[in-house]
Amino acid sequence: MAPCVGPVLAGILTLAAAGESVAQGAALLFAYAPGSACRSCWPSPS
Repeated sequence: MAPCVGPVLAGILTLAAAGESVAQGAALLFAYAPGSACRSCWPSPS
């Protein structure tokens, strides 16, 4: 796991918890998940 994942995920979880609806929180986490999973698919820059 990259070191930058923790603060980003914490921010998204905070926004999801403070959101007006469950759907808004689910949308934020749904948008975050593919980026988190695909990070390991890309080669690192040389």
